[in-house]
Amino acid sequence: CIASFSATATFTSKLAMMFATVVFVALLHVGFVLARHGGRFKERRPVIIAVFGTLCMLFYISITVSVLQPLQCHANPNGKWTNREYKEVVCWAWGEDAGEEHLVLLVISVLAMSMPVSLLAKVVLLSRQFPSALRNGDVEFMRSYGFLFFRFRPQAHFYVLVVMMRGLLVGIVPAIPKPAVQIFAFASTLIATLIATMHLKPWRMQIFNWVDAIFVVVLILFLFLGSFAVDVDNTDFLGWTVVTIISLALSMIPMIFAHAVFKHFGAVARAYRFFLCHSKADAGAFARWLKMKLKAGGNFRGDVFLDCDSLESLDSLMSIVATEVQTLVVLGSKSVFFRPWCAAEMTAAHENGVQGLLVALPGIQVPGEDLVANLDTMIIDLVVLVDSGLRREAIRRAVLAFCEKPAIQVPKEINARGCRELGNLLVRGVAEGAVHCEPTQVASSKTSIIVDPTSFEASAAGYVLQSMLVLHAYRNT
Repeated sequence: CIASFSATATFTSKLAMMFATVVFVALLHVGFVLARHGGRFKERRPVIIAVFGTLCMLFYISITVSVLQPLQCHANPNGKWTNREYKEVVCWAWGEDAGEEHLVLLVISVLAMSMPVSLLAKVVLLSRQFPSALRNGDVEFMRSYGFLFFRFRPQAHFYVLVVMMRGLLVGIVPAIPKPAVQIFAFASTLIATLIATMHLKPWRMQIFNWVDAIFVVVLILFLFLGSFAVDVDNTDFLGWTVVTIISLALSMIPMIFAHAVFKHFGAVARAYRFFLCHSKADAGAFARWLKMKLKAGGNFRGDVFLDCDSLESLDSLMSIVATEVQTLVVLGSKSVFFRPWCAAEMTAAHENGVQGLLVALPGIQVPGEDLVANLDTMIIDLVVLVDSGLRREAIRRAVLAFCEKPAIQVPKEINARGCRELGNLLVRGVAEGAVHCEPTQVASSKTSIIVDPTSFEASAAGYVLQSMLVLHAYRNT
């Protein structure tokens, strides 16, 4: 050996290596920006944030375990506790000379613990800002912090907090002195995250939810099997811990079975919270935009039905409205009351007691009772509906009922905030009101979308395109 170092010097050098890595990556970034991008550091700032953030996420558990090494102590036959990593350090003996170094290590550890805790606090703040950034099209936010959320569904973006909390708790487990308590804490953490995964289904691809769950189950199984080989003083406590957890797991089997029976024979929740009834010629783009806003809000259960996304056959259209939809939203445009399949959707909702809401778009034409009385003149291709089994009188009653409904008025110049307000009104079930479009602050961007402001559909199409571009930038960060 060339030289020997104290435990304090060794521990401090390990922590210094973390900061040295950060400095090294920062210097590489500075050199790269100067050489390839002419010193445009502000423009390349999202890149360095994403790089640092990704490294911190990858090594979060390792950082936590390293920082908490002074707390990882074990008992010796002589009754004293020594550190697992630094054998010469006596733990919890601060009144003795041999224990003074442990006190110094603890102080350094507490100060260094501010790093993983600060990272967690920052992610909590970013998770709260994410929905607003996604709604407002904040491309810089997505490029900077998309690495946190791109793996998860937008509605489950907060699952990154579950992942980080799991990493923090797993990093704390080695600092627990009793092996039996370590096993119990580790198993409890894994079981909690397993329940969260199966309930939230956070991953973008469904297969990854199952892969995550299976991986955790296998890990728990190996943990329990390995626990029988652990050398502990109090074997009764360890045995009862394992038996208790396994018993809880087995007791969930009849609960799952009972839940499945209830789901099959009991009241079935409707799959679609909203069905957007619209005329594609007048409100196709607005229907798409409204669905995106409703889904982004995520403050309701169920899906949003838009025929171009979910419809496989026209023959099943009325059955879907009658049995799988909670609220039929009629986007009242110029021709919605004159389209045959829109009339069919209104009829299916009216005949089966499905809640109906009317949204009055600019240029809406509500037919009078005299015109509704003459359906063959009013609705083109009415014979298609009659041939499919709908009675003229049922269609007449349904269309007239929706024509007479109070409506939510939508202004011609609607913006993202107004569309979001409309979505909130629909979620609350408000049948009558008006959407107020307060001006929004325009964020700086390299891309501009030019639309005809006098065209309601063109404006809606522009907002749809903006949302898709923001989502594309978010997924490719």
